Amino acid sequence: MKKLLLWIGIIAVLNFANASTSFSEIFDSLVNNSASTQSRTVTLPVVTLQGKYKPIVLDHLNVTVNIAGPIAQTSYEMIFYNPNDRILEGELKLPLLGGQSVVGYALGIDGVYRESVVVDKAKAKKAFENTIRQNIDPGIIEKTIGNNYKLRLYPLPSKGYKKVKVTVEELLHDKEGRYRYAIPFTSTRKIPHFSLHIEIASTDVPMVKLSGPIEGKQFDQTQKGYFLDYQKSNIKLSKPIALSIEKRDQNRVYFQKDPHKNRNWFMAVLPKEKSTKKEKSEGSGRYETLEIIWDTSLSGEKRDRVKELAFLDQFFGEHKDTIFRVELKTIDISMHSHGSYRVADGEWKRLRERLNGLRYNGAKDLSKLRVDKKAKRIFLFSNGINTF
Repeated sequence: MKKLLLWIGIIAVLNFANASTSFSEIFDSLVNNSASTQSRTVTLPVVTLQGKYKPIVLDHLNVTVNIAGPIAQTSYEMIFYNPNDRILEGELKLPLLGGQSVVGYALGIDGVYRESVVVDKAKAKKAFENTIRQNIDPGIIEKTIGNNYKLRLYPLPSKGYKKVKVTVEELLHDKEGRYRYAIPFTSTRKIPHFSLHIEIASTDVPMVKLSGPIEGKQFDQTQKGYFLDYQKSNIKLSKPIALSIEKRDQNRVYFQKDPHKNRNWFMAVLPKEKSTKKEKSEGSGRYETLEIIWDTSLSGEKRDRVKELAFLDQFFGEHKDTIFRVELKTIDISMHSHGSYRVADGEWKRLRERLNGLRYNGAKDLSKLRVDKKAKRIFLFSNGINTF
């Protein structure tokens, strides 16, 4: 049985604050035609060999980008060619930018991609050596200094090809009302086959600025949003591919569903409000406004409310020197106010009783979510499922 291994090492690195380059630096340098653009990029992935052999060639680079609001997922499919007369083992060096995280790794085996699993360092290296001895295709990816990764590749077939796919995610940089995205790779060598597919989830035509080889290209519409396809043979990436997307709606809620594990995730994007004046102090302690938004839809009744109340108990216990004015609101098909509660010296019995007495029914419409601009802290307790 063929197996794949994925190990992402968490290494504490000091004094390497400049080891990674940010998206904003790359994009701004492109837009401003800065002379330092080259220093703000990273080289193409390269496979190194031990011994004197002909270099391994990056024959195909297929990039797929999916952007939904401030979240971007990028898959790099790389096909390497071994021009040598023997099977070799190589090390693929993959530099990434600051803020990017590897979330997927797969090797092409018998024409099919086999996805990896996460294991600890010792187990991954031991399994790698064992699978080599059994003549099975193994794979291991490891994080090194900065945000650089290395992948051990074996076998690299003689006069043959090796397929690798790495998927990364990042939260896009927000600057001046635009989300910035970049594929930072540059190279003096030509790539025989290059393709790029970008999808932007949007109900409206996205206002996009493009830089690099795709400058001037246009997006086409699909049922789910807008896409751009670009292919080029023998391309030389003299500067990175970058784009910025105008933010149309400041308030958005994004959902993701895992159909296999029956789990859901959501992220609410709210505008950054200007700082408000500090509340007047009462007595010797600090005074703050805290807003609690409690999901009282029928699906919210299945949450672990014991753990949620334990969180509040710990929070108020750790902030006994602060007097809170707690504004309690609930959300289901709309938002409802349940008055103010004073919490001082960590005592919140009256608020706890009110939370325990809330009734759960009906659907939930998260588009009705609104927050108090004057509240210094806002706690949202919800399962994130939008049922309306």
